[in-house]
Amino acid sequence: MYEPGEQLPDVIAHIGALLEVHVLADHLTLTNPQVKANRLWGHLKYTADSDVVAMLHHSGKFELKEQPPADIFGVRVFFRIGEGLPEYDTLFSEFVCFPSFYFSGTRAAQNMV
Repeated sequence: MYEPGEQLPDVIAHIGALLEVHVLADHLTLTNPQVKANRLWGHLKYTADSDVVAMLHHSGKFELKEQPPADIFGVRVFFRIGEGLPEYDTLFSEFVCFPSFYFSGTRAAQNMV
């Protein structure tokens, strides 16, 4: 179950596996502190310490608004756990720069499915 500010479990030992995360509708907002802080690294392939809701918003998989969606209870997000990358691309989105960061190969990456 997703909680803002809490990291996902260590996924390095689960390369190739699917990870399922449940996110309640109350967290699916632009006012989510992790979204406001741009807590994500990468573009379509994100580091394991990126925030789930920030990834949903950044990837375009779910459009966030100021208020939680009233017509759903929440969403289930599925990630394919992949090998970490030596670095993650820079992306300019809505005039906000998401800089490249260098990570060691021991960090797992998450691909949204």
